[in-house]
Amino acid sequence: MILWSALILTSCATHVEVSGTFPTPLNKQLPISSVVVFDQAFSSYRFENTDGREVSIAVGQTQVDLFTAITKSVFESATFTNTMPTAADTDLILVPRVEEVQISMPYQTKLNVFEVWIKYNLQVFDHNGEAVADWIMSAYGKTPTKFLKSDSKALNQAAIVALRDAGAHFIIAFDRVPEIRQWLDNKNGQARLSTDTLSQSKPSQARPPENKTPSDKPEATTL
Repeated sequence: MILWSALILTSCATHVEVSGTFPTPLNKQLPISSVVVFDQAFSSYRFENTDGREVSIAVGQTQVDLFTAITKSVFESATFTNTMPTAADTDLILVPRVEEVQISMPYQTKLNVFEVWIKYNLQVFDHNGEAVADWIMSAYGKTPTKFLKSDSKALNQAAIVALRDAGAHFIIAFDRVPEIRQWLDNKNGQARLSTDTLSQSKPSQARPPENKTPSDKPEATTL
């Protein structure tokens, strides 16, 4: 019986290499530069569940594709690396990490739907490596099974919907995170101060008096 149960669970195992595309976001860019760090844990992330039916979902490369697209859209300049720089010629350093992944399948909920939750921890640093914000961002996606032919395709689609949800949250909420908003305000204030100081330091250039040439004609008098 134990062997038979193991064979059944093995035959029901679901392994998904998540793949999909993301539309190009249309939004106004923030006038800042960024370095985005995709470390090994992030770029090769795989969720594995062995509680009951064996399920694994590899989202690493696809979430790298997502964050590459959205950071290029949000920031005026974005470059990418796989290691944390000690100092960088940039305004911000962004390090995305996966905090948690949860899935829900029909055999668990008795509902004809697949669900995926992804919780990200987005760490933001200034160019000196000083912490600016530690932002927890959650994303959710679901897919009804009636539109898909297999569990693998259903989970893949639910994961893509969750990743797109993460991208939308990032674009909409990044500059609304209180710590990031404060950093942006300080940066803008410093930029205005520098501009005002520069304009005040320039010597005023008074126009020389005009050389008036006497006219033979008498000036007209207005009544």
